[in-house]
Amino acid sequence: MKSYTILLLAVVIISCSPEQNQEPVIAYQNVTAIDAVNGSRDGQTVIIRGKEILQIGLASEVEVPSEGTVIDASGKFLIPGLWDAHVHLSYEEDLSPAMFSLFLVNGITSIRDTGGQLDLVMPWKEKSLIDEEASPRVMVAGPLLDGVPTVYSGEGGRPNLGLGASTPEKAELLVDEFVS
Repeated sequence: MKSYTILLLAVVIISCSPEQNQEPVIAYQNVTAIDAVNGSRDGQTVIIRGKEILQIGLASEVEVPSEGTVIDASGKFLIPGLWDAHVHLSYEEDLSPAMFSLFLVNGITSIRDTGGQLDLVMPWKEKSLIDEEASPRVMVAGPLLDGVPTVYSGEGGRPNLGLGASTPEKAELLVDEFVS
């Protein structure tokens, strides 16, 4: 019994030990960092490991880890990922498959679908969770809730993005249905 206890203790200690992160370290030196709060900051070094920013500071004050790859970013800019907060992934279904790569190539790393049928939008949300490297983060609002007739009911060549509610009670029931 004692040997099992020692073995279990060894497994616990090993599992609690900090892992060696195998992601490469990249240091962008002399870059102009765009700070959404304070504006641009020239002459910065930004150190990144995988998806994590480890350090940002003046190039003269930041020490680059010995295992890091150094990129001279003089004359270049780094900005936080951008949001597009008004997207309709199901508006033009033929364009939907190309949208993720178009967002990412333009620096948009997060999107909010502001209205669409869930059966058309949720597969894109699921794809974003499965293939995070090739997808922006996707937030979904659900279909537009409108009066009757709805503006986006699928008539007149427009896509069906919404649901109609003829009374406040019907609107409450629709909201409750989507919340649960």
